[in-house]
Amino acid sequence: ADCVLVILFDPMASMTSSMKSVLVTGGNAGIGLALCRQLAVDHGCHVFMGARNADRGALGVRQIVGAHPEVAGRVECIALDVADDASVAAAAGALRAKGVSLYALVNNAGVGLQTDPGGGVEALLNTNFFGPKRVSEAFVDLLDPAAGRIVNVSSGAASMWLRGGSAEQKALFTSDATSWEQLRAAVEE
Repeated sequence: ADCVLVILFDPMASMTSSMKSVLVTGGNAGIGLALCRQLAVDHGCHVFMGARNADRGALGVRQIVGAHPEVAGRVECIALDVADDASVAAAAGALRAKGVSLYALVNNAGVGLQTDPGGGVEALLNTNFFGPKRVSEAFVDLLDPAAGRIVNVSSGAASMWLRGGSAEQKALFTSDATSWEQLRAAVEE
């Protein structure tokens, strides 16, 4: 699969504390797990590993800390199912209660038609399309106002689909003037 690398860590960015906190959804496997490891080990961040399954999240934390004991205490699992409003609200509330200020929110969680048996298109859209919006809205007030950022991770499937689309589709899906209502209507169509 194609992957686009986005620079998340800006060593020149300033925050009020020396250790940056980052939340990564879908952080317990694949690209999310690798990103959690890299942020904790290579960049010294405090990482909140979002995982919809607490056992798999705990396993992800153990994998990172087992290989890199120096990051013990800097990688935490947080229960977070991006497809569930209550789970997202609870996770945001938990970080809010801890007084966390996030340097970054990484919307990485996602499912594919082949990776989510029985879920269907509705489950795919709820996770991959509505999930990042749901999570971003719930956590935006926790982002550092001076340096905070939101990073959305995607496969190459969307850009490959858009490549064959009409000029109108390309304009709709790439313009910063497109409203959420327009985007939602086009996706639902």
